[in-house]
Amino acid sequence: MSQELVHIDIRTYLQAELVRRCKANPRYSLRAMADFLNLESSALSKILNGKRAVTATMFEKLATKLALAPDEIEAFGSQIEEPRGRSRLRPPKKAAFNYQKIADDHYLIFSDWYHFAILELLAVEGFEPKPNWIARTLGLSLAETKAAIERLTRNGFIEVHQSGRWVDATGSVTNIESRTPSSAARKLQLQLFTKALHAIEHIPIEERDHTGMTMAVDSKLLPEAKRRVAKFRRELCDFLESSSRKDSVYQMSIALFPLSKRSKTTSRRKS
Repeated sequence: MSQELVHIDIRTYLQAELVRRCKANPRYSLRAMADFLNLESSALSKILNGKRAVTATMFEKLATKLALAPDEIEAFGSQIEEPRGRSRLRPPKKAAFNYQKIADDHYLIFSDWYHFAILELLAVEGFEPKPNWIARTLGLSLAETKAAIERLTRNGFIEVHQSGRWVDATGSVTNIESRTPSSAARKLQLQLFTKALHAIEHIPIEERDHTGMTMAVDSKLLPEAKRRVAKFRRELCDFLESSSRKDSVYQMSIALFPLSKRSKTTSRRKS
């Protein structure tokens, strides 16, 4: 398909497309996309939230506007049926488990920083289970937030109780690298260190800690250094999470990397 990721239906495709456009242009909005698609913004909002069906006629117009590839038209169009004279988007049958969708969801969850930030936000005092509040608190677009919430809920990371309370169903997750694709891990680290750079410029020094040390080392000690960093990371996490009063979500990112380039001669001598 023409998209990088496979989408389960036209609704999730539209969600992903709105998020993509908002990332490319932070001023882009649901209203702008609705105008592009020749839809009322309220109608597009209902479609994205699963509260309005996509008719066959509407799907044809969307396919043209979005320049969908033939295989995408076939895949999404196969879900359009006409029960009792009405055409609408048929939800995928529960029996038809979509493993590709699960894989795509997990890639996005482990590669975009805000998914685990949302999960941690559930433990913060005053948390409001509302997309607008979450978007404002984390500095996200509403489209990104709604798509992330749905993705986390669909894959069992968030459980919504009958009382309306949201629960983090993952337990304590402090290190996800072992089950993260390398490309997703790289994307996540790039995002997190970009956030760290932003914090240097915009967050008061009293609310953050950016420190570093330059040293000459024996590179053979690096494996043990990594183990010590991991131990420190877990201990500090336990300490910061020990309080019953949590009012903020923080990110701890530790970087240990070479500034110098080792010559081949040096490498042979040390090996």
